[in-house]
Amino acid sequence: EREGVFFRLVKGRDGEEKRLAFEGAVSACRSGKSHPLVFLSKQADFEAVPGKPWVYWMPNTVREKFTKLFLLGTHSPVKHGLTTCANKRFLRKNWEIKRSMISFDVSSCEEAFSLKGKWFPYMKGGAPIPWYGNQEHVVNWSGDGEEIKTEAVRRYPYLKGNYGLLVTNPEFYFRPGVTWSDVSSKGFAARLSPGGFIHDVKGMTCFPEKKDIPFVLALLNSRFAEFILAALNPTISNQVGDIARLPVPEGRSPLIDSLVEECVELVRQDSRESEITYEFVAPPDSVASVTGRKGILSEKESAIDAEVSRLYGLSEEDLAAIDRELSANALGEDEESMEDRESGGEEEETETETSAGLSEDEWGRRWISYAAGIALGRFDVGVPDALGCGNFPLSVADALKEARLAVSDGILLNDPGQPLDLADRVYAILELLLGSSSADARIRSALGGGTPRELLRNWFGRFTGQGNVSFWKYHFQMYRKRPVYWPLQSPGRKFAVWLFHERLTGDTLYSLRNAIVEPRTRLAERQIEDLRGPSERDRSARQELDRIRGLADDLRAFSANLKTITDRGYTPHIDDGVLLNAAPLWTLLPSWTETKKAWQSLEGGECDWAHQAMDHWPARVKDACRVNRSFAIAHGLEHLASSDTVSPAGAPARRRRGSR
Repeated sequence: EREGVFFRLVKGRDGEEKRLAFEGAVSACRSGKSHPLVFLSKQADFEAVPGKPWVYWMPNTVREKFTKLFLLGTHSPVKHGLTTCANKRFLRKNWEIKRSMISFDVSSCEEAFSLKGKWFPYMKGGAPIPWYGNQEHVVNWSGDGEEIKTEAVRRYPYLKGNYGLLVTNPEFYFRPGVTWSDVSSKGFAARLSPGGFIHDVKGMTCFPEKKDIPFVLALLNSRFAEFILAALNPTISNQVGDIARLPVPEGRSPLIDSLVEECVELVRQDSRESEITYEFVAPPDSVASVTGRKGILSEKESAIDAEVSRLYGLSEEDLAAIDRELSANALGEDEESMEDRESGGEEEETETETSAGLSEDEWGRRWISYAAGIALGRFDVGVPDALGCGNFPLSVADALKEARLAVSDGILLNDPGQPLDLADRVYAILELLLGSSSADARIRSALGGGTPRELLRNWFGRFTGQGNVSFWKYHFQMYRKRPVYWPLQSPGRKFAVWLFHERLTGDTLYSLRNAIVEPRTRLAERQIEDLRGPSERDRSARQELDRIRGLADDLRAFSANLKTITDRGYTPHIDDGVLLNAAPLWTLLPSWTETKKAWQSLEGGECDWAHQAMDHWPARVKDACRVNRSFAIAHGLEHLASSDTVSPAGAPARRRRGSR
């Protein structure tokens, strides 16, 4: 069989560069010289690789691994996970649900069902973070996923009751394994799925035996795996079939196990220092500690890669060929990234930059945000295993409790000089946590030069602009457009109240109006009376009088808006998610424009599964429940639905909620 001549021109950035490279390669061939862009392969050479892709650039020694070694999928099942059919309805960011409402450490669907829980951790893919992370979501899996299964059958009648085409591989749910994101323009990375998670169709997972998980994790994060996967599927999508075809070396290495464990722990520390994770402890102690961890991680990864290469028996020549190919692939990354962003896919929301490191200003902002969370009652310093418990001496935790700087109802204000002023409390908390000089330095590093208290006041009091110019913008961005602190504002935006959404009750708005807004209005009215006389003689007093008059008018309008909502009726339902739960308050949230759109979607009947829809349009929602059994289950009104639900095997079977 004759050999074919192949020219590898992917390094060229444009047509002209590729033309010149091709001409140079042809010239070398004619003169009998070797050239790095020229490859000779026979048709039979491709037979060894599953799927027979034309990987002419793959060294023969690497290609032979497919015939001499077993493939990953033969010993470690590689599985798609759950397709919910309606992520908006069934998924939440973990911070949208109270931590106590999430069932952690579940080992099987049977255990999940027996717990009678509703929200369970969900592995959904996301940015290509290696070793550990991307644990942002929870899924509604109440009653063994009864709502999801029923909705799948309703939405896709051609399934004829067989929801198993969407609820795939449930016997693997909650098992530990190795996961990755199916689509990423930023490269491939595998990470630990530690167990207790349902995996998503985009968070595909490999399930080796528990003892082999570190080894498989090391293989998938090696240069060899990156090279093989790019050859098997030269797109930005990594499917289960691609992972299953990875050849696995026969040898094992205790060194790899220990190195992988260290890498997982190093990256997990990032999770403990991020307030949007469910295992958050406190922000980093220093920028240097984060930088140092990244350096150590890089060394460990290099050691793992060297050990994996040894197990595969790769020569220096093989490694050089692999490096050349990976370098060529990286050249097209920016272009692919742009295409991915322009496609408007779901990855756009979930992928975040992870490699840029931690700047001094970002470090300072994290500490200010942490202090705000303590003040608003989200974080419990000194309480073992509580969210944001910190690593502080007992004396610091005791001092915080004695100072009573955290509010139990989750309500604070932007109102200088008043007892509930957020900026004053944040400053006092930072002083107790860090000491006065360190607190001042951290605030200045985050927000620029100036008086620390005034810097904080400006940051919390500003709502317009982009990026990090205000706490609201910073918080909104950090929490992926699902903020946990809501800025209720007067119509003229002269007065703002911060609410921590987990502390909302049916009485919160009444309390806010009667105990805060009305007394503050009366205080403004007294200040107006006190300023009438001085304003006739003093220009600054006249200016202050005008300011207070404007504030009083704005407070009255704010009070009227609150009354309108309380008269209509508002009950928070945390299960609805942050956005829909805030939607009825959209007139009070002018800086959060998405809430008005969410209210319109509720009003238009697009979310009749939501409790807010039932509260405001009960007749319409009950009618929907009669024809949509999944909605009926959501509202506990199965008796209204006339259709049959589905059995665990996928065949229609009439049953009551909670039966099996």
